[in-house]
Amino acid sequence: METLAPAANVKSKLSEFLTRESREVLAVASDIAKEQGCALYVAGGFVRNLILGLRSSDVDLVVEGDAIAIGKALEDRFGGTVIVHRKFLSAKWDLPATLGDSTGLRTIDLVTARSEYYQRPSSFPEVKPTSLIVDLKRRDFTINALAICLTDHRFGELYDYYGGLDDIRLGNVRVLHSESFMDDATRMVRAVRLEQRLGFALTPNTAELIHRALPLLGKMSGDRIRNELDVVFREPVPERILKRLRELGILRAIAPSLEEYEQDWVTVRFERARAVVPPSVLIDMYFGIWLYQMSAGAVTRICRRLNMGRGFADVIRDAVKLSNRELDIVGYERPSELASLFDGKSDSELQLMALAAKRDGLRDIVDIYLREIREVTPITTGNDLRRAGLKPGPHYKEVLNKLRYAWLDGEINSAEEEKIFLQILLSHKA
Repeated sequence: METLAPAANVKSKLSEFLTRESREVLAVASDIAKEQGCALYVAGGFVRNLILGLRSSDVDLVVEGDAIAIGKALEDRFGGTVIVHRKFLSAKWDLPATLGDSTGLRTIDLVTARSEYYQRPSSFPEVKPTSLIVDLKRRDFTINALAICLTDHRFGELYDYYGGLDDIRLGNVRVLHSESFMDDATRMVRAVRLEQRLGFALTPNTAELIHRALPLLGKMSGDRIRNELDVVFREPVPERILKRLRELGILRAIAPSLEEYEQDWVTVRFERARAVVPPSVLIDMYFGIWLYQMSAGAVTRICRRLNMGRGFADVIRDAVKLSNRELDIVGYERPSELASLFDGKSDSELQLMALAAKRDGLRDIVDIYLREIREVTPITTGNDLRRAGLKPGPHYKEVLNKLRYAWLDGEINSAEEEKIFLQILLSHKA
């Protein structure tokens, strides 16, 4: 097994990028592997980022032994939760919160070094244990097929069997083999995401292989495609990735309607969303803005294709319907007019419309509604109307709305004035 970089250099990088607590966790994992009589490696994106001087919040460990046993032992030692995938000889360890804070790591993936066999394109693979060199070959791109040994005297040795170091130096995103996208078509989206995030470029051969494999995207499940797009929208500037996906024909291959948006329009509104939307809902806002310009039919087709659920599609469609009344909204004269337009709309609909609005000032108007208008209610209740002798029915809402609008527009300003106004309304109902 050839060492392709001086171990001391990689050791120094590990010391620089790992906290004391994370080094302790990896040392414990290495000791457990040693008890099994096998070596432990850190591989994949963590190694790539280490070489580039970028920090990672996740670690991918490869063991030429029982990865699940190591995961369970780490859970016993440190706590947290291990999710086991026996079919794939792997486990995911979600670190306990305090350890996650001290290590800077959210999760650690552990996998037995394995080979993969795909019975048909883009299906889930069948796996069996193997060596590190074979395990690295199953990965998506050369820059993700690097490994560093964490075991005793070999600690820090960097292994590169497939030219990943050269591709990092050259700024290339290169698939490991010609069947890579046939094995997993979602790798096309991942390739573009890495290209744009790192400022790299797809190699000509990789771009050509994407072109050939595009038809496979139409056969992928909506959930798998949606998961990849979720990751795209977690990137710092996802609109650049969308642009490149469209250039390569990937969006059209997923669903033709996904191409039906104007790039500059989306860019401006994505930037606006990043400035004001909490991270917890930013992904949904990105999706909504992206689909906002599309027809109701296109939104329905896309949401069905990506298995987003009817509720999500309804939010987008309702926000678009509301946007068609932007002139009425911006030109409102009385608070009651705004209430009649916005009442019953969810926060998501209002926020999406405000972010995607064609006219300036609409977001401020939504804020006014949320802060000053939405919570205003009359003193009178439905029970009061019943006691006054009004038979239950749709007119309850009509009466209560008129009372509310009168409060909003300053036509009534006290309980006594509301009582008088209510008597007038009820006399008309008699």
